[in-house]
Amino acid sequence: MSNTRTVIGLFPGQGSQSIGMAQVWLRENADARTMLERAEAIAERPLARLIGRGPMRDLSQTDVLQPALCAVNAILLHQLSAAGGELTAAAGHSLGELSACHAAGAIGFEETIRLATARGRAMQAAAEKEEGGMAAIGGPAEQLAEFEAQTPLPDRTVIANRNAPDQIVLSGPHKGLETVSDAAASAGLRVRKLDVSGAWHSPAMVPAREIFAEFVSNAEIGEAKFPVWSALDSKAVTSKEDLKNRLIGLIDKPVLWGQTMTALSQSAVDPLWVEIGPGKVLTGLLIAAGVQDTVYRCESPRMMARLIEAMRGTET
Repeated sequence: MSNTRTVIGLFPGQGSQSIGMAQVWLRENADARTMLERAEAIAERPLARLIGRGPMRDLSQTDVLQPALCAVNAILLHQLSAAGGELTAAAGHSLGELSACHAAGAIGFEETIRLATARGRAMQAAAEKEEGGMAAIGGPAEQLAEFEAQTPLPDRTVIANRNAPDQIVLSGPHKGLETVSDAAASAGLRVRKLDVSGAWHSPAMVPAREIFAEFVSNAEIGEAKFPVWSALDSKAVTSKEDLKNRLIGLIDKPVLWGQTMTALSQSAVDPLWVEIGPGKVLTGLLIAAGVQDTVYRCESPRMMARLIEAMRGTET
């Protein structure tokens, strides 16, 4: 493996799930099955059944989905490590930042699942107390920026994600989202209501942040072996206190994913990007942001083999 290039692991969060994710590894690899069994015991949810057969409605409940996704991300990371692949930087989209911290050696596997479970339950409880949802708005970057500058947001409705120059995600009460979505559609922008059970990354999640902060303060979190680029402020951090503060902040604050990817790209040396998780949501966002058009994945042995070849500089 080359020691000069930056190998960046990108870990997805909610929205990347699918029925059957990681099944090829779970069928063929005993370590993968053991990891999922350990995660299921910690989360006290039927993760294996829901990941394997669904239904999607139940898998997508945030108190189930958060430990499930962190388990799948960790399974793929473990397979990458077993194949000889090593990361030198990591970032995660919202929930995925927990997986990035795990990849950097700051949080063990069991502790990652415990934190994901606590996070999911706290957010689900907050969502049940205050109704809300999320909506993605997309279009040409200049048109989207103009719409944002000219459109006031209703009370408790906020920009939750800045994913790329051509996409933002709003979060807040359903009525406020409907008002802004109608205005965006009238302006010729694309609008898509997201299938989520709460107003993530909005003031509605303040109670969840307060609960999760207690879990994080008592968790076994150490120093990162390599930089974790936080989507809270687009900074590379390694200290345990910096990692803790950002994990807590990402509960109710916006995800600055596009800016973070730009900053990471500018810092990296001959970067090799790897999406470590189900699907290719983050791959699409990198392409949309103009950061990178080649992103490797490791969801199957075939994908893993191609990735390892690229890491070794032998890909044809």
